[in-house]
Amino acid sequence: MFLVEEFNKILVTKCHIPDFKLGIEVFIEKEDLLPFEEAKLYGHNAIHTLLAYLGAQKGCKKMAELKNDKEIMQIARDAFVKIRCRIDKEVCSS
Repeated sequence: MFLVEEFNKILVTKCHIPDFKLGIEVFIEKEDLLPFEEAKLYGHNAIHTLLAYLGAQKGCKKMAELKNDKEIMQIARDAFVKIRCRIDKEVCSS
């Protein structure tokens, strides 16, 4: 097993029912989830998957073990920039 992350919040679509109150504290309401979905799927999850595979090949058990590996971190940065440019072409057009 390779532990990638622990999380303590979940983004959900904002409920517009009058007097509605969230019953689960870790839920955070957002009007538009699409930007968060794209960032999570393509930016966050893809890079964590890449790092998990590379870390597992090196015999690591936790993501934190990779933070001082300059080669792997550069691979992850390069991949993130490529992904970011595909999601938001304006970021890389300048």
